[in-house]
Amino acid sequence: MNTQPTIALGTARVGFRGRIHAIDTERGGAGLPAGELERRLIELGFVEGANVELLHQGLFGGDPILPGFQDAGQ
Repeated sequence: MNTQPTIALGTARVGFRGRIHAIDTERGGAGLPAGELERRLIELGFVEGANVELLHQGLFGGDPILPGFQDAGQ
């Protein structure tokens, strides 16, 4: 059972470190169908179990634009 708190990456701030628990494409996908958004995120390295660190945020809106990944197998 996972007792760690879960947050959306979009609400995290620079310096945040965590592990991807799930990919939720139903909350909004910039106009993309959920399946297409999920495919693109996986291609970028957003896979369940991968460690992630938020290195930089966008100037407008604070969207996370530079996550650093560590392979889930490491």
